[in-house]
Amino acid sequence: MASLEIPTHDMPSLVTPTCLIRSQDVWYDDGNVIIQTGNIVFKVFRGILASNSTVFADMFSVPQPTNAAGPDAYDSCPLVQIYDTPEDTRHFLKAIHDAGYYDVRTTSKFSVVAGILRLSTKYQVPYLRKRAISHLTTMFPSSLQDFQENRNSSPYAAKLGHYTGLAMEVVNLARECRLPMLLPISMYYCAVMRLEHILDGVTVANDDGTVTRKIDLDWPEKRVIILGKRALNFRARTNLFGFLLTSATPAPSLPTNPSGSGCAIPQRCETGKLKWLRQMEPLLSGDKCGPLHMQFDWARYSDDVCPYCVLEGKNKYREGLKKSWEELPSVFELEPWDILKAESLDQ
Repeated sequence: MASLEIPTHDMPSLVTPTCLIRSQDVWYDDGNVIIQTGNIVFKVFRGILASNSTVFADMFSVPQPTNAAGPDAYDSCPLVQIYDTPEDTRHFLKAIHDAGYYDVRTTSKFSVVAGILRLSTKYQVPYLRKRAISHLTTMFPSSLQDFQENRNSSPYAAKLGHYTGLAMEVVNLARECRLPMLLPISMYYCAVMRLEHILDGVTVANDDGTVTRKIDLDWPEKRVIILGKRALNFRARTNLFGFLLTSATPAPSLPTNPSGSGCAIPQRCETGKLKWLRQMEPLLSGDKCGPLHMQFDWARYSDDVCPYCVLEGKNKYREGLKKSWEELPSVFELEPWDILKAESLDQ
């Protein structure tokens, strides 16, 4: 029997042919090869697998048994055993045989995207891997522009469906499938979770709603994320809202500023900045402080400071947001963005 001895996600135990169960939705009557994982068998097309996957192509190049009734066959077809979960295998085989099954323009459950990504990575199906990466990066982008556009154009749940623990699952998936460019933003979302969720993990319902499962991170990831909380608080305070800590720049009519435009009412504006700093303090010191999604009420702020100080604050805020994004990988002890992207796409 041709087999691929590459254990991955939750390798099932060996099952005798008499216990095999046919897949209900990946079974082509005119298929010519049987894929077995656990006690589930899928009847698919050898040529489609070989033309899209170099791993399957190499495996099928090995001479197959000629006895269609032998132990290495099922339903008069050669039987190939792999060691992946039946659910991941189902999503992968449906995606590779049915072009309409997986569309990145529509919402898909995380389990579908994750299963396709895992097996397209393992069995070297580049177009499916790229499609899954594109899907994931709509919610976990690697550029500030994409992050802002996604937040402005669609809700966080638009492409995968949001649930507590999703960011944790993306961290684990990124590690498993060698996609480090997903790590900074997914770890960021973990860092702004409640501390008890980071420490203890979360329990969520499976897709069918009947069984619960635990989502958790390894302790090295937890350590980095918990330390990252403090670093994010610091960056929110200094990068984004540092303008509240600076003295007003006097206008040129004042003797202390002979060079150009500035604040005409420094005392009033400094009082206004101090007022807003005090109002922001609980948020800046909170458990969910994150510089990338913090909002500031510029309209109300303009009631307390002059137009020049409002404009200066907005400019410094934008610069601070860009700086916070650039520094995000280092917060979680990762390589810079350009290296993470190169490592993710060079597969």
